[in-house]
Amino acid sequence: MAAAMSSSEPCIHATALSYSKDILQPLLRWNDTTSGRWTRRLIFPIMVCIIAPISIMEPASLVYILLIGYGFIGQAFPAIIGMFFWPRATKHGAFWGLFTGFIVTVIFSFLVPHPLGIHAGIWGLSINITVFIIVSLVTKPASGETIERFFPDMTEELFTENRNELSGAKLSKL
Repeated sequence: MAAAMSSSEPCIHATALSYSKDILQPLLRWNDTTSGRWTRRLIFPIMVCIIAPISIMEPASLVYILLIGYGFIGQAFPAIIGMFFWPRATKHGAFWGLFTGFIVTVIFSFLVPHPLGIHAGIWGLSINITVFIIVSLVTKPASGETIERFFPDMTEELFTENRNELSGAKLSKL
C-alpha cells in the first residue's frame, strides 16, 4: 500500500493542480492565491471520489490506475520532443496530435479492449505522433523570428530550403 501511495501521490497532486490552474483559474479568472487554495482543496475529493472507491473494490487495480494515468501523461511526449528538436513542429500539429492521442487512449482504456494486448497509451501515442507530424507538415510553420529564438543555428538552413521549394513551385507553374 505504501508503494502504491508514493507512486500515485504525484499523479493526484498533478491532477488537482491541472484542474485548478489550467481549467478553473482561466474560466473563473482566479488569481494565483485562489488557484493554489483550490489545488489543495481538490486533492481530497479526487482521492475520496475516484481513487479510494476503485482501490477498495479492486486492490489490484492500483497498478492499472497508474498505467492509465501514465498512458495519458505520455501523450505530451511528441509535443515536448518536437518543441525542442524539430523546428518544423507547429502548434496545430501539437494540439491535434494530443487531441487524437487522448481520444484513442480513452477509447482503448474504457470502451474497447486493448488491441493485440498493447496498452491503450501506446496506441494513443502512435496515433498522436502520426497526426503531429502530418498536421505539422501541412500547416504553416512558425515565423522566422520565432525559429531564430529557439534554433539559431538552423534558421538559415530551414528558410533556405523553404525558399528553394517555393522557387521550384513557381518555376513549374511557368
